[in-house]
Amino acid sequence: MLLLAERYQLLEPLRSGGMAQLYVAHDRALDRRVAVKRIKPELAHDATFRKQCLYEARTLAALRHPNVVEIFDCGDDEGRPYLVLELIEGQTLDDLLPLPPPQALHYLLQTAAALAFCHAQGIVHADIKPSNIMITNGGNVKLIDFGIACPEGELMDGPLVGSPHYVSPERVLGKPLLAASDIYSFGIVLFQMITGQVPFNGPDAASIAHQHVSELVPLMSEVLLSVPLSLDRVVARATAQSPLARYRNGTALLQALYQTRHDLLGVPIPQLEPVERSICSATALWEKATGLIERPQLAAA
Repeated sequence: MLLLAERYQLLEPLRSGGMAQLYVAHDRALDRRVAVKRIKPELAHDATFRKQCLYEARTLAALRHPNVVEIFDCGDDEGRPYLVLELIEGQTLDDLLPLPPPQALHYLLQTAAALAFCHAQGIVHADIKPSNIMITNGGNVKLIDFGIACPEGELMDGPLVGSPHYVSPERVLGKPLLAASDIYSFGIVLFQMITGQVPFNGPDAASIAHQHVSELVPLMSEVLLSVPLSLDRVVARATAQSPLARYRNGTALLQALYQTRHDLLGVPIPQLEPVERSICSATALWEKATGLIERPQLAAA
């Protein structure tokens, strides 16, 4: 079994993405199981991917939140950068869909809380989808994979990054990403959680992405008659074509979901406390990681 940095013993593969491979590993120093995300060998010498890996590490280090995956360490072994992350025992949201509204709300509120915290730090996740939302065996949400996260307002030119089923119209059009871009993707996830299907499909990524620009997301009630009106309204606003018509950020979304839970289940609406911004801004994190002002372009994940 491969040993990284004379400390992390790779035990078995978990999954593989466009840029990196994820493993279950044993931390020999602390005698615990962790997850190790290791950049793919063919990308190990690409300066863009190396910088993005470091940015992801520093972003996660600034995002200490119970619903965001925790980072423990990062480094370079034989020329390949790696991150050491919290090992999450559970399933991705993908494995659980569709869900009844009360259970869906339980997970949605936690995901929105994670987004509210990220957005308060000026960070856009940029890849919200069911496979990046982990549900622990205890029923808690962990938002994972910040591999293409960026400071709010960044322009992501070049090939489409992330899944075309959840991409925002502004990303398709090559416009700067906002917190509201994550809200759009969240709205598509909510649509799928309740109806069991995504609003747009097609023969290839380009045709799917184009529909986010050329068509309005249908009401969930057009697909499933039993959808509660309050949830239908949340999705309709979250997936508005214009970012200005959506919930502005995760905090506004969280407030709307608390209201929805109150309407459906009678649960009191809690008083939301202001989210403190960390010392390092998202842009500062990126500049520290890259030494560049302009964010390099990434290949599709």
